[in-house]
Amino acid sequence: TNTGSILEAGEYIVRVLKTVLPTETAGFYTINPNAGITFVSSANPNEPDRYREMGEEVHRRLMEFGPEAWDRPVGLPDILEPQVKAFAVEDDLLRSLGATLLTPVKSAEGGLKAFFLSGKKTSGWKYSAEDIDLLQSISLLAGHALARIDHNAEAQLHEAERARFERRKRMKSISGSSLPHEVWVM
Repeated sequence: TNTGSILEAGEYIVRVLKTVLPTETAGFYTINPNAGITFVSSANPNEPDRYREMGEEVHRRLMEFGPEAWDRPVGLPDILEPQVKAFAVEDDLLRSLGATLLTPVKSAEGGLKAFFLSGKKTSGWKYSAEDIDLLQSISLLAGHALARIDHNAEAQLHEAERARFERRKRMKSISGSSLPHEVWVM
């Protein structure tokens, strides 16, 4: 299912983040214009409510920052090395949530599709230009993965509709038009 695939992708993304860039916390969230923010996965499964709350708050803040903040990670200035290409912003909300870096995931069309949060690096070091490049690469790959999941879900819906149409067509050819209308709308 689409939800299962997104959950698997989110869990994988968090595992990759924690492996290649160990941080105190990590969480992955999807954004759906109809359903809002969905908390998908975190590196600390013992605090799901905290992560859900963080997602709503951080998404609202990201919307306030505007589209210029969607092209690169957004981070607290004191966790970024100088000259790092990130959207540096002093934000008490991010700091209070333990989220020091937010990385947007964009769709191919440029809209905001998801984001992941990272806490302070466990090494205590600041985020370097290489770290930010790595996060942007993961973000790009996550965007492609989400697009593929959406495409597969759409293809499954079309296949189900085609199968339903074929079933109706077979029934009609077997019994002609003597069946009541209710049978044709199954």
